[in-house]
Amino acid sequence: MPRLPPALLRQAHSISPQLHALLPACRDLQSARSELRWIREHALSSSSGAGQPSNRHGNAAVARLVARRARGEPLQYVLGSQPFGALDLRCRPGVLIPRPETEAYVVHLASLLLRARKALGAAAADGRPLRVVDVCTGSGCIALLLYQLLHRGFPGAGSLRVLGLDVAPEAVALARENLERNVRRGALPATALEGGDVRFAQADLFSDGEWNSAVGQRGGEIAGVDVLVSNPPYISTQGFDRDTGRSVRNFEPRLALVPGAGLSQGTACAPEDVFYARLLKVSRVLRPRVMLFEVGDMEQARRVAQMATGLEQSEQWHVEIWRDDPDLDGNDGLREEVLNGRRIPVRGSGHGRSVFVHRVPELVT
Repeated sequence: MPRLPPALLRQAHSISPQLHALLPACRDLQSARSELRWIREHALSSSSGAGQPSNRHGNAAVARLVARRARGEPLQYVLGSQPFGALDLRCRPGVLIPRPETEAYVVHLASLLLRARKALGAAAADGRPLRVVDVCTGSGCIALLLYQLLHRGFPGAGSLRVLGLDVAPEAVALARENLERNVRRGALPATALEGGDVRFAQADLFSDGEWNSAVGQRGGEIAGVDVLVSNPPYISTQGFDRDTGRSVRNFEPRLALVPGAGLSQGTACAPEDVFYARLLKVSRVLRPRVMLFEVGDMEQARRVAQMATGLEQSEQWHVEIWRDDPDLDGNDGLREEVLNGRRIPVRGSGHGRSVFVHRVPELVT
């Protein structure tokens, strides 16, 4: 990382010592100004809400928060929240911070599902709801935003059910807190909580017993999920140590980013791809009609797409790679990759972000 020019540091200090403290973490003056403003607003609202004198307690709170951020702690942990679509999500050390790139593909997925809601609703002709399972749910960001975006398109009590699963109890607790928080705020309908439309449970994807029990909690048979989504650990040990930012390495949970040692034993895939191999394996039991998996880069996207083309009855599956902002094809337009002799569309621009797999003709454009 390049050093900051001394003149820039002096300029920041002349404006505010707190701005000077934030500059190494923010890297530019404009970002430091914005973060200092957000920290001050957060401290003021917190001290006022507690019925304390806002100036004295607020200034002390600002100093504490600035010191945390200056040490490289992510702003989302410092402020304790992160906007995600229409939601406001609590963030806490030990649980991965929601990313804007994740929000972009979730919004695009929801728009596609709404466009194909008649075809997807046909599966519920027997009264069964549209069922979404989010694996490695973390803060619950994907599960909650999908429900928020989809629930009006699938009206009626119990017509949409979302289940978020995570191996970490602290993640499940935070996801449940975010569900309750956003119902209280009015960002989610009361049915999400009171009607049990959204639930979170602890389960290990690699433990057949835990997995089957957790998914079976939805009622009815396990094989009946319509949409399977996941942002799993996908970074190699070397990549985590070499390529991730210092704030990620020092503050965010390694468990949510790097697959555990030994999980890839007995598989032919790279250690960082083991979650995708397992997700595709359980898809044979769940029989989803739509799957979306976040990936780390374009090379990993190619590997996962290649795995997906090897699914049973692969001719029924349509596979796409999504870059950042998949609803925007950019100046280059739609591209293609040829994998296993099949042409795989590549949508969006920027970094490879996710792999989209489905067998719903209405979703093919």
